[in-house]
Amino acid sequence: MTRLLDRMDGAGYIRRASALHDRRRVVVEPTLDGLARCAEYYEGLGERTTAMLSTFDGPQLRAILEFVTTSREGTVAEAARLREDG
Repeated sequence: MTRLLDRMDGAGYIRRASALHDRRRVVVEPTLDGLARCAEYYEGLGERTTAMLSTFDGPQLRAILEFVTTSREGTVAEAARLREDG
């Protein structure tokens, strides 16, 4: 993980700072430039997704939303279970 963060820091995507109450911990924050570069990187995907979703009608979009919502809820619940199981 450290090598990845080193590379992201060196490229200007993130910055690291010591945590306020525990100097042993490091807080990783995105830079404004890093956020802008990520947004630019995904711009084409966003446009393509918007165009694709515009082909669905109301009931189809509601079904897609329900699927995505319940999938997310299931994923969050499973992640919590895995954390509890250690």
